[in-house]
Order: sequence, then structure tokens, then C-alpha cells
Amino acid sequence: MRLGATGVASSLAGLILPTCASRSEQAQPDEELGATVTLSPTKSSALGEGTISVSPATVLADSYETLTFDFTVGPSGMGVGGGLSLQFPTRRDRTLPLLWDDCQAALPDKPGYIDGWTDGTGEVNLDIECARKGGLRLLIRDGTVPPGSGIHFSYTGNVQALARTLALRVYSRCNEWDPWRPIAILPRIQIVPSQPELLLVVGPANVDRDSPFELAVVALDRFGNRATGYRGIVSFASSDPGAQVPSAYAFTEDDAGLRVFGGVRYGTPGFHRIVVTDGVLTGRGNYSYVATGSLPRHRRYFGDTHFHTGSGAGNVGGVDGCIGDHRANYTTDEEAYAHARDVMRLDFASVSEHDAAGFADGLWARSQDISESFYQPGVFTTFFAYEWTSWENGHRLVMYKDYGNEIYRSVEDKYDSPMKLWVALEEQGTSFISIPHVMEEWAELDAHPLWVHINNRDQPIGEIYSQHNLLNQGGELIDRPHRFELGIDDTWSYHYAWHEGHKIGLIGSSDNHLGTPGTNDFTPHIGHPTGLAVVVAEGNDREAVWGALRRRRTYATTGTRIYLDFRIDGHFMGDEFASTMSPAIAVMVAGTDDLQTVELIRHDESGYEVIDVDQPEGDVSSFDYVDSDFKESSFYYVRVTQVDGEMAWSSPIWIKWGSD
Repeated sequence: MRLGATGVASSLAGLILPTCASRSEQAQPDEELGATVTLSPTKSSALGEGTISVSPATVLADSYETLTFDFTVGPSGMGVGGGLSLQFPTRRDRTLPLLWDDCQAALPDKPGYIDGWTDGTGEVNLDIECARKGGLRLLIRDGTVPPGSGIHFSYTGNVQALARTLALRVYSRCNEWDPWRPIAILPRIQIVPSQPELLLVVGPANVDRDSPFELAVVALDRFGNRATGYRGIVSFASSDPGAQVPSAYAFTEDDAGLRVFGGVRYGTPGFHRIVVTDGVLTGRGNYSYVATGSLPRHRRYFGDTHFHTGSGAGNVGGVDGCIGDHRANYTTDEEAYAHARDVMRLDFASVSEHDAAGFADGLWARSQDISESFYQPGVFTTFFAYEWTSWENGHRLVMYKDYGNEIYRSVEDKYDSPMKLWVALEEQGTSFISIPHVMEEWAELDAHPLWVHINNRDQPIGEIYSQHNLLNQGGELIDRPHRFELGIDDTWSYHYAWHEGHKIGLIGSSDNHLGTPGTNDFTPHIGHPTGLAVVVAEGNDREAVWGALRRRRTYATTGTRIYLDFRIDGHFMGDEFASTMSPAIAVMVAGTDDLQTVELIRHDESGYEVIDVDQPEGDVSSFDYVDSDFKESSFYYVRVTQVDGEMAWSSPIWIKWGSD
């Protein structure tokens, strides 16, 4: 019977909040840790009594539903203070509209409404307590619920838009003195993709003429989910009249929205792409540069080196702290790597959980095990990384090439500054890279903490674009690709960092917390843009990709597979060399849409200057430039802007005036 259900809209009294030891995530107004509800069971291995089910168990992504949860009380029954506790992964800022509505018990006609009731006999009053971001408790205020009776609640609101099987973590206790314990069998909700809305077509960036390669076609819904129900009949066309492309193909149930076609060939040198259509949906593949005779020694590989999951290993949630994923908190490393490799067709990736107290040595070891299990040389390269998370000194990824190294946490006094961190990493005697992760402008600071200490040996690359380029303006999220690039006097910018002597190359990353790394904002519904890191390497394996990262042979994109080649006197992006001759500069770009501008920027003692601009009519640009004004030490980089707003930035090339 529905008796005495009371809605409480404030935060939960006595509910345990995450104890992430770093101030970094708690102090920022647009981050979620400070209010995320973490339900901590007892340290005992005992499980809570009772069983729970949910109906309907299968729902459509982003549908508006009423879900009913039925809990059967265990043999001890429930008295005052007993009840249920759980958390929905709810939407906030950059996760809009991808997750669930916040729970609330006051307004039945508004999203996220929670109603609760009991069955059986006797006078039982339930308190329904809702906290921001999906925290929910149903507590017995007075009365008892005997063994075998039911406690029920319903959620009415928007289902998350991320298609996956979601096992909501539920905790129970018998009375107010009983510790919260996890239910043994969790209610599972199967969230299925919506209708296909786009075709993602991916081929290698570099190929040689007449040699076969693979082309992947992936059907995606409007949220970037793999549209497993896709049954379209696709046909293929190429910009190369001499290409060998697949015959028309009808997707089957076994394809589940993904098909890899082998034996594709180009027959003409230069830039070429393949277009795939089913008559309604059309996907334009990325450009490949077709070489004559043999595969070029240096090739482009696309990756994402910065994303998070629920724990790094096992989807255990915030049991002992915020761990890794402080938004969705229901994802795993395995899901994230599979999405990067199979759906987004990335060449390399590395999960990088926060160095929170909950990310204990056991989880760090397990995270490394998972990364190692996904490594497939020549196909998919993984590394081992975590995020050193310091509010005072800025966030940095620590990435290792090899398995089995230590994690040094910013919360520990002996590792609480970049200098201490770098010393510890160097003393470990292993290959590592420190990657600064710009999130905020912090205009009130005289110097952004990321750029106080110059370390061009251990910090060769940095993120110029990620989800943090989104700026909240009056409740609307605006993508600002230039947010961390421009402004020689803006202490958070790369213009400032380079001017101050940081010789740092560029990558993009996602900082994705949803288990979907590499998913760009292909449609307005995704609302979670990602950057990509691109390396110019001799192969897709750890040694080759790592060498490119260390040597700054990298560039960044806003999430699309823009092809960029930038060289000076034969030197690659990221290189340093000495000269007194006018630099001969070569730039070659192939976009994923028509190009608006390709800009060549120089920095010398006078500051930054755009010294050449190409405005091609179309999606390909190729030009040479000789800088006859080169008279002093300078560096150069290339900025690409497409008509659709997507961008790319090369790493700089530094030229010292003089001779070696």
C-alpha cells in the first residue's frame, strides 16, 4: 500500500559523499564530485538481504519512461531506518542530454519523479529522499516490512541516451543501525540504440597504390551509439576512378551495424576518399594519401589518450572514493576500449583514471591488465596512464609505455607538485610522458599552474582541445576551439606557454567519462565533443607510436580525421633544428569538409604573426612557402579551419638562428 510517502528535495542526511582526496574535482563549480552521491557499503563482504527487479527491462535510448522497481524484503525483515539506496547516473553540463534526469519526489509532472510504496499489512511510512545527481533513498520512517513483502518505487523521466546494459547498484539495510550492503543480483536495464542517423566510414590515412586495405562502415544513431539494428543496403563510390571498391552490400543481423570490407584499393596517387550511401544516409570517408610504389615510412594514426570509466576495472563505482568516473560512474575499461577500437575505429588509446584514493594499487594493476589485453600490434595500440589530479598545480596525465610501473598520487605530500612528480618518475627509470590537461582559464591567476615549471624533456606534448573547450554561456554550451590556443598574455593559452619557452607539441583528447572515447559531436544530440591525437609514426605499435609522442610528431584535431602534413626543410612537426637560411615550408591538408583557411603562423621576438593563408575552394590544400623574413630564432605552426568549424593544429617546428 502507498502510505506516507514523503518527498525530500534536499541532499540526503547522512549520505556518504565521495572522499576524493584531491581538491581538484571538488572545487570547480562545473564538476560533479562535490555533490555526487556515493553509497558506501560496509567493508565486510556480506551482501544485503532481498532481491530486486525492474520493469520494463528493455528501453529505447533517450525515451521517456516509467520504470518500476520491485524489491522483495529478505528474511530479517525491515524496521525503522531500513530501506533501499541507489544512484542513477544523471545528466549534468557536458553530459546533457546523455544521462538520466535528476531524481525528485516533489513534482509528479516533472522529469525524474520518484514515487514509492510498500505492500502487505500494517501502517508503514516511507521517506523518499532525493539528492542532486540521482541519489535516492527509500527509508522506513515508522512501521515494519515483514520478510517476503515488497518495497516498490518508480522513476518517470528520460532514459539515458547511451545504449548499453546498465546494472544499477542497489544497497539495502534492515534498520538504521545496519550498514548499507550491496544487493547480490542487481536490476539490469537493457538500453537499445535509436534509429540509425549517420554512417561512419573509416580507412587508413596513408596507403600505397594498388595495395589492398580495409574500409570500415559503422552505422550510428544520433547519440553516437552503434546502431545494431541497421539493415541498409549500401553502395560505394570513390574520388579515384581507378579504385577497386566493394560491391553493394546488405547489412545483416550478424553485422550489428558494423562491417569491415577488405580488398579495397586505390589506383591513382594523391588524396582520395570513398563515399558510402544507402540512398538515405551518406557517409564520406576520411581522405587517404595514396603513395606511388610503396607505403610511406611515416604514416598518420588517430587516437584518444584521455578518458575515464567507473573504476578503471570492474565497474565497482565510488565505493572507496570518486575513483575514475565521476559522471556516469557505470562504465568499464573494457567497454571504453572496445568502443574506441571497434566503433570509432581508433588506432591507439589509453584510459587514464584520476589518482583518487579509491583508485588503489589493485585497481591500477587491473587497469594495466585490461590495457595490455587490448594491445594488438599493427591494429590497436594501448598505453598505461592515469591522471595526476592537482587543483593547485593543474591536471596532468602520466603515461607509461611499459606495463608494471607505479602510480604517484598528487594527494601525497611527496608527489604534490610537478617537480616532485617528475623526480619520482625519473627515479623510476622507465619511459613516461607528462601531458598537461587544460580545463579552465583561471584569469585571476598571474600564471596558470600548468605553465609555471618548464620541463621540455618530460612534458613534450599537451592537450589543446577536449570537452573542456565547451564554455557554458547562460546555460548554453558553446564550443570554443580557440579557447586554449590564442592569447600571448592569457596565461592558460599555448600562445603564452610557447612564448615562455615551453617547447610542447599538441594533441587533442576527449576526457570522456561516458565509456565512449573518440565519439565526436557528429550530431547536436551528442553534446560531448572530443579531440583526437594524431601521430606521424613508422607503424601502429607501442615503440613507434611512443616514439612519435616523445618527439612531438603529433597534431590535434577537434574530433575529425583531418589529414595534415607540415614540414620545414624536410623536418617534421615537433622537430628542432638550427639554420640561417630562409626556411622552405611545405603544407598539405585534406579535410573532412570544405576548408575555410589553412594558416601558417610564425612566432619570433615580435610575437605571433599569420604569415600565409590559403583559402582553397574545396577540401584539399597544398602549398609551399619560403620565409624570407627569417632573421632570428623562430617557431612555426599550422592552423586548419573547416567551414563546419572543425579544426586541426600542428605541433610547432622550432628553428634556432645559427648553426649547430
